[in-house]
Amino acid sequence: MTKELYLVTFNGYRDMWGAEIYLGGIFDSRDKADEYIRSQKDLTKVYPKITVIPVNRGYECKCSEDGFFISTDIFLGGYVE
Repeated sequence: MTKELYLVTFNGYRDMWGAEIYLGGIFDSRDKADEYIRSQKDLTKVYPKITVIPVNRGYECKCSEDGFFISTDIFLGGYVE
């Protein structure tokens, strides 16, 4: 069985344009991630995201055709204008 971690992130930038993604925590169970979110009163002002990440797995980096962007299959969030 593959061990999974639960990554809690949120957009801390609350203006109309842009994003600043922050790490809230990394947990070894969904229950612990949910409890963390419930315990943080300021997270009620944003929409935290829980991403399930398998441990000890890398993701292939991919470059866009124009060469401006490099990404993987896991997008944590952000905004580019």
